[in-house]
Amino acid sequence: CDGDCDDSNGAINPDAQEICNDVDDDCDGGIDDAAMVTAIGDGVGTPIASSTTISPEAVTLTDGVVVDVNLLLDITHTYDGDLDIFLISPDGTRVELSTDNGSDGDDFTDTLFDDEAATAITAGAAPFTGSFQPEGLLSDFDGISSAGVWVLEITDDASGDVGTLNSWELQVTLDGSVDGDTDGYTGCDDCDDTVTAINPGVPEDCDGLDT
Repeated sequence: CDGDCDDSNGAINPDAQEICNDVDDDCDGGIDDAAMVTAIGDGVGTPIASSTTISPEAVTLTDGVVVDVNLLLDITHTYDGDLDIFLISPDGTRVELSTDNGSDGDDFTDTLFDDEAATAITAGAAPFTGSFQPEGLLSDFDGISSAGVWVLEITDDASGDVGTLNSWELQVTLDGSVDGDTDGYTGCDDCDDTVTAINPGVPEDCDGLDT
């Protein structure tokens, strides 16, 4: 009665996130129509030294038109107020996640940056466990192509305290109805929506590509 299209599967409900699995996860009548893809960032275990910047990259994403971006982050650091954290998209758009927040508190532990969160990161406290609105707007990425290299930029802008990047994960929701390269395959059905010659209907040949 509450709009649940499959009451035998707890993962399928109106509040669920649509993913690329040929199932209408969120019960909106569309299959993979706005699916979330995740990219695990590299640089795990990278030291965050005083007065330095690290710029780990995320794996290249399935191409599509971005409709939402979240970022899950875990950092060990002995003075959170030293850290400036930005996310940079493949087209160069920069979004400020957190700058000098947390004062002398320690760590960002399972911190999810999400425009829809109830609490701003500026109003939170270390170790910032849970969901927080970033200082900038992740919606600045809406409408761009997801394909390419995404960069997490972390700067320690003071001396004396150090830390480590433990993990980070990019969560991108794509408009699965868009066929960017007009090859007849959209969203989750196309591994490269920028090149017409790369799609599930093309015979594989010896060209070094997954065509």
